[in-house]
Amino acid sequence: MKDYPNNLSDIHLFQSAKKTISAFGMIQKGDAILVGVSGGPDSVALLHTLRFLAPDVSFTLGIAHLNHCLRGNDSDDDARFVLSLCEKLDLPCYMAKENVLAYKKQHGLSLEEAARRVRYEFYYNTAKTNAFNKIALGHHQEDNAELILMHLFRGSGPLGISGIPPIRKLKENNIRIIRPFIELSKTQIIDFLRKNNIEYVTDKSNLEPSHLRNNIRNDLLPLLKTTYNPKIIETLNRLSSIVRSEEKWMDDIIVPLFEQMVTCLENGRIALCVSDLSQLTIAAQRRIIRKAIREIKGNIRRITFTHVDSIIALAKDGPNQSSLDFPDRIRALKDGNELLILQEIKPLRDLTNKENNTISSVYEYKIDNPLGDDPAGNNPVDNDPVRDVDNTDSSAIPGESFQNRKPKSIFIKEINAHLKFAEIRIHDLSDVKRTGQQSAFFDYDRLNFPLVLRNFMPGDRFTPMGMSGTQKVKKYFIDHKIPKNMRADIPVLLSNGKIIWVVGHRIDETVKVTSTTRNVLKAELFLA
Repeated sequence: MKDYPNNLSDIHLFQSAKKTISAFGMIQKGDAILVGVSGGPDSVALLHTLRFLAPDVSFTLGIAHLNHCLRGNDSDDDARFVLSLCEKLDLPCYMAKENVLAYKKQHGLSLEEAARRVRYEFYYNTAKTNAFNKIALGHHQEDNAELILMHLFRGSGPLGISGIPPIRKLKENNIRIIRPFIELSKTQIIDFLRKNNIEYVTDKSNLEPSHLRNNIRNDLLPLLKTTYNPKIIETLNRLSSIVRSEEKWMDDIIVPLFEQMVTCLENGRIALCVSDLSQLTIAAQRRIIRKAIREIKGNIRRITFTHVDSIIALAKDGPNQSSLDFPDRIRALKDGNELLILQEIKPLRDLTNKENNTISSVYEYKIDNPLGDDPAGNNPVDNDPVRDVDNTDSSAIPGESFQNRKPKSIFIKEINAHLKFAEIRIHDLSDVKRTGQQSAFFDYDRLNFPLVLRNFMPGDRFTPMGMSGTQKVKKYFIDHKIPKNMRADIPVLLSNGKIIWVVGHRIDETVKVTSTTRNVLKAELFLA
């Protein structure tokens, strides 16, 4: 391993990292920093950078490595490489092994979310147990750009577009995650390692085209660079910085409004005044609901736009003593003029009163590709209440080939049913009913993807086929004498945020099959 130069300015990477550390106040004298090291180029370069800067700033270092057990012998080789690196650098090393696939199945999560949870829990527990107050991770500009695009594709709001925060608090305020490389490029990191003959390991799974992030990294970003904007990475990071600053400003504005709404805050419960909340703009209402959930559970991971709007709809139109359940044991309860948001200690399924039909879980399935295999390997039976059924395949985009696609079946565990999709050739339509009770036929070219399947929420509207003007779904239920205790089990299918099918009942007028239709999508519901 090549010795470091004595003069810091001789190496641009060190200088750039030090500038970022200073700009965000990441490190102070006396800090104890735990560096998450996978063995890959980013984390290895970060470790060497912090080791070089440590005497100047006066902080101590330790290394943490988690073996996710996802790549067999390769994962074990990575662990041995990190252990060897610890010995060479004479730094304390904290290692653990976790079967992420087993954790995924046990907790009903996507693989990415399961790996993230296990990894961050390991970092946090290691830091807390061994008196580290900072956790340093090697995220850089390209990582941030990839995440921004992922959030864009999934319809995220400003918080998602703000990207990876340079500093983030964990469960306790005295432990923070820091990212000294967040303003550096991947090229800078690789150049530094090459010039100094520093070894690292390569994760071959980063090249697999079956993951959305890999497709963005290996295909989309290079295309954007060569065809549209050679500085797309810098542009996306600038957008991230702007949005993050504005998010902070808007959060500061929301604080006094939030305090005005709160009627009770104790024992992990927040009560908001419904009448006061309803006087605010919808944007302010959403921010206040998100802030309340963040106050309760420490973050808003797995809480989606649909979840937040369902709480607002509950407050506005829901009956008294009605409630909705969300991921991570979050429950929203309307009680007169109060909206109570809390986190239960026990799983919600153990607490739900089976005789109380006003309690339901909010679920949402995103369907990028209703006509094809899921190349991302996502499990449509996954218990995560918010799922991307297919994140990568673009074959469902109108205008591309419509033939030779295998039907997709989605299991909706909340109602114990399967929703199946198939293509219907236009010349076969004379033998097919255009709509039915458990099946529906849509003009494929009038749809926008991804489709979203979710439960019915108060305030939902659509235009029933054969009618003009919109009608509340609730009124449709009343007019068609759908019992109240059955309505919670009736999902709705949306395209571009608009209901196109009250599943098992009526499609929307705007997507019906007509004489000009060329491509037809069939959807059919089967009870399991």
